[in-house]
Amino acid sequence: MIFSSQPSYLGVDLGASAAKIVELANEGKRARLVTYGILDEPLDVVGKIDPRQEPERVGLVLRELTKRIKTTTVKTFASLPTFSVFTSIMNVPTVAGKDLAAAVRWEAKKIVPLPIDDMVLDWKKLPSVVVSSAPEEHGLLPFAAEAKPHTRVLLTAAAKDLVKKYIEVFRHAGLQLMSLETEAFALIRSLVGAEERVVMLVDIGAVNTDISVIDHGIPFLNRSIDTGGLAITKVLADSLSVAIDQAEQMKRDFGAGREPVLPETLKVVVEPIVNELSYCMSLYERQRQVLAGTGPSPEDRGNEMPIDKIILTGGSSELSGLSQYLAQRLNIRVLCSSPWARIMVPKELEGELGRVGPRLSIAIGLAMRDIV
Repeated sequence: MIFSSQPSYLGVDLGASAAKIVELANEGKRARLVTYGILDEPLDVVGKIDPRQEPERVGLVLRELTKRIKTTTVKTFASLPTFSVFTSIMNVPTVAGKDLAAAVRWEAKKIVPLPIDDMVLDWKKLPSVVVSSAPEEHGLLPFAAEAKPHTRVLLTAAAKDLVKKYIEVFRHAGLQLMSLETEAFALIRSLVGAEERVVMLVDIGAVNTDISVIDHGIPFLNRSIDTGGLAITKVLADSLSVAIDQAEQMKRDFGAGREPVLPETLKVVVEPIVNELSYCMSLYERQRQVLAGTGPSPEDRGNEMPIDKIILTGGSSELSGLSQYLAQRLNIRVLCSSPWARIMVPKELEGELGRVGPRLSIAIGLAMRDIV
């Protein structure tokens, strides 16, 4: 732990298989590492095993971790899993003042999958555009029948029951929950920053792989598939006839000291991720064309802003050969994440922090929220 007299904040990421905490101090609008920790423990905040007991158990796990790493603050920012949050970019008729909030709520009723009274809504106003009629077959976003000014809004919606459960978790943990946000915004903060080019973030967690396309700092597209690091570990365990724990360690160590090549055995389990990334790249281009109207003319296609690169993060993102394999299959640059790039850290810890960084990307971005 690194002691600090400056205001500091906790970023807490509750994954399916681990609790992750990062504490950052605010030193002149620069973030400095105070402490961090990972506690591998199966968690089920989103699930419904026992809503009365689960928040208390998870809260006690968090309390144990904060004591172990000696955190110095209770001010906490946490995230909701991507797959549990509805996100959409809407075009709302331009109105003034409080009427815009009412217009957003009215449009949200048409697309949010649950009754609006059962959801917590949040929205952010984006740069306005003039929207022309678009082909109905796209079926992606609501549009007016003729060209007129609209306000673009990024809408997020989460079930009230889920939000209440998270509030209970942090109450049992003895932490002051300042805010809940989506994982995509935390990852933008830690991995993208002020990048103006379009970036795809791929977070390979234990159970899910979450994909976000970031356009000028906005999560333009969010998707999640139920293939993650655990599936990779199970395939490795079966193919080598070893225990899961041993396979997990082998997965982390695989490829050391030789040219990184993804084994043929693992290419099979990675294929759903490849297919989803390819689909998201195509879907992003279609949605951008719809937002612009009928799409660019052939002579304007050279001015489009395609996805510039993919950034991998999450516990299984540094699997040896994975980034090279994805780059080859998708014909795009693929990089591993560097979430500590804008954080002041002790030089003697750089090696260890680099090793655990991909697992902490969300927690780092959360702790940065009121600093940068």
